[in-house]
Amino acid sequence: MRLCTAESWQDALVHGIRGARWYPRKMGGQMKIPVPTRSWGRISLVAAVVITTAIVFAFPSLATPAPTPIAQTQFESADGNLTLDGLNNVAGAAFTEDWCSHTPANLDAQTPASKTDVCQSGDFAPNLTVADDKPSGTSDDSLGQGSKEDDTNPTVVSGSIPPNKSDLSRFMTSHEKHQVNIGSIESPTLRNDTFLYLAWERTNVLGSANMDFEVNQLRCEPGNAQLTPPQPTNCAGNGVTPVRSPGDVLVRFDFTNGGGNPVLSLDKWITTGNASQCLANNALPCWGVNTTDDNLDGVIDQQIDLTAAGFANGQVFNPAPPPNKKTPPTTTLEPIPPNAPRQLLGLTFGEAGVDLTAAGVFPVNQCFNLGSAFLKSRSSASFPAELKDFIAPAPLNITNCGDVSILKTDGAATPNPVSGATFTLYNDPGLGVNADFTYTDGAGGTTGVYDPGVDTVTLASTGRTCTTNALGQCVENATGATYPPSFSNVPFGSYCVAETTVPAGFSGPDNFSCFNLSDANSSYTHTFVDPPLFKVITVVCRLGANPSLYASKVSYDGAGLPGSNNTPTTMPTGIDAAKLCGLTGTYTHSDAGVPKGAHSSSISIP
Repeated sequence: MRLCTAESWQDALVHGIRGARWYPRKMGGQMKIPVPTRSWGRISLVAAVVITTAIVFAFPSLATPAPTPIAQTQFESADGNLTLDGLNNVAGAAFTEDWCSHTPANLDAQTPASKTDVCQSGDFAPNLTVADDKPSGTSDDSLGQGSKEDDTNPTVVSGSIPPNKSDLSRFMTSHEKHQVNIGSIESPTLRNDTFLYLAWERTNVLGSANMDFEVNQLRCEPGNAQLTPPQPTNCAGNGVTPVRSPGDVLVRFDFTNGGGNPVLSLDKWITTGNASQCLANNALPCWGVNTTDDNLDGVIDQQIDLTAAGFANGQVFNPAPPPNKKTPPTTTLEPIPPNAPRQLLGLTFGEAGVDLTAAGVFPVNQCFNLGSAFLKSRSSASFPAELKDFIAPAPLNITNCGDVSILKTDGAATPNPVSGATFTLYNDPGLGVNADFTYTDGAGGTTGVYDPGVDTVTLASTGRTCTTNALGQCVENATGATYPPSFSNVPFGSYCVAETTVPAGFSGPDNFSCFNLSDANSSYTHTFVDPPLFKVITVVCRLGANPSLYASKVSYDGAGLPGSNNTPTTMPTGIDAAKLCGLTGTYTHSDAGVPKGAHSSSISIP
């Protein structure tokens, strides 16, 4: 009798019981089931039944987990260069995005000659930001006087970078939303994740690198330099780096000994709680992560190992060294302006892609914004090591929320603003952008026409409303709200806006304005036009020496005559019937000998 391990049962499932290869093993704690080796008569049926039972316990699910979200994107963030290589992602689809979304061959073929190997704006990575350092030498700036990562106000100094430290020359960022499958191949679960792509360049070739990308919610605005002091906004004491906010992000990019595969880690700016959350500092505020975030990679170490958790990928341009001194080194093309094209040596370029949603930076259905980023280098792989070179912050606009602005006019040739209208923001249940909504006619309303406040619509309100002011601007009904926008911090998704209170004297619209907020369209503005209502009063006059009002039955638009006279015979006090009847209408009857604006006696007036 031989013993079969779990691998054997799986082999049997694939190749058939008779064709399976059985391996006798003794492994502590592993389920072992006796299987006959020769005779397969009656006993084989029993063995087959037992095998089936064993498979159920050993393999409770045959679902195939989907690849990590970062591997499902269309951005080639792990090839270690700036152009497309013609490769496919895990779904078998060709990568379509890189820092320059062209192959080198296509760039080389561009004409005229001034465009050869230079990336054009339409081919840039999505939402590309490029930040160049000051020229190397005495005019370069760096972080000095022992500044470290946990310092809220690192010291900015001038001077050249030591030759054994990274002399940074450029960093780039790109970001996008991408729908990924976080379930299984058989039963997909779709989610829209926010992805951040990072790249660095340096002028010197070193065998290791320790780079930190700091991404902040606030943006340092130096202010008017003509003022004394310049009055910067959201700047640390150095006037260059932003003031940090809870939840700001630090992405660390480390590689040593010439390796091309970096270790990518992430920390957040912590201001509350216990100092045990800190990666290096013994007091708050500090860089670290809370317990929930720390568990994302399965290891409690005050950081998120993005590489181990599958939340990020990256690569350093690391070609094989030339076989001899006569052979020039392998380079890679830098086609991104300014100062393009250029050729980069090995170990002078690195890139990474990070799934900010998976890493807990952009929580689902919660608004979060990142407004700037900058790059800095550490003197060693140790996190508390001194900071050296840096490239000043560049503006970003990474958000998972948008805003909505609503205006109201009367539809005149020169539109007039309308005040007092109330609008409600609804979740769109899938009616489609700019689609008419559905509603149920209510009692007292007009059949087939939407009557605000009467008919019932099928949309779910977000609970947010706004009311138009004297300028026709809809200001949210919330404390301290101003315009624009009408609604701020609206999570990306599909929505509809409807006028739910129509001011007196105006007719409400008969459809919603529906739209989609996304990374590509984060702001939406719409002007609602409500036509004014008019009252038509018909007066019939009997002309003569003493003009007087004449009781009459008048019909409009082919409608039947009313059952009683519908024109007045007396006027309210203060209105002179004779003067009223002396008015000339804009309609002119053409009968000969009849005064302008009057009807001849041959025309029957009911």
